Amino acid sequence: MRLWVLSDLHLDRRLSWQPQRPEDFDVLVVAGDVDNDLARAIECVALIADGKSCVYVGGNHEGDAGGERPGAGIRSGPDRRALRRHVA
Repeated sequence: MRLWVLSDLHLDRRLSWQPQRPEDFDVLVVAGDVDNDLARAIECVALIADGKSCVYVGGNHEGDAGGERPGAGIRSGPDRRALRRHVA
């Protein structure tokens, strides 16, 4: 099994980012700190995975916008809807 592992992308702090996609991989593993907006982080991970299997573990920055508890939005609202769209 070939893994493509990414972490600490902090896309909320970058103007643009283009991943150097490996030629082939079986599973994308994203180990947190993608974006402080959890719904946007999930959307970005889904785009990067591009239909491949993916394991995404949120870090301490996901859901941390506006002083909220990290990950608080996963229980309801747009973050949960975004997660449902990308989980089979």
